[in-house]
Amino acid sequence: MAEVIVSLDALVQMGRRAGLRAEVQERLGRILEAAIEIRQLPGGEVDRAAPLVLRVDDYEVSYSMDLENETILILSVEPFQEGRPQGPVKSWGARNRT
Repeated sequence: MAEVIVSLDALVQMGRRAGLRAEVQERLGRILEAAIEIRQLPGGEVDRAAPLVLRVDDYEVSYSMDLENETILILSVEPFQEGRPQGPVKSWGARNRT
């Protein structure tokens, strides 16, 4: 069963805004489910380079994905800052939504 795991640092960071933890976990859960489905298709390789980055509202979420164990580990959640270089962005067809 797919699972989103949260590091202690990320848990503290998400606790600073009401509802952020649920939103982040829900979006990453959908990403993980999609990656698992894609992996089952012929030629369905999913790039697992870490860390991956997702923008949720005004926050940048860094995470890693382990498809063998069907887990995502949230590494950090930080306020998004314009002009700051972002980490590597990996997605299926598009950059992070704004």
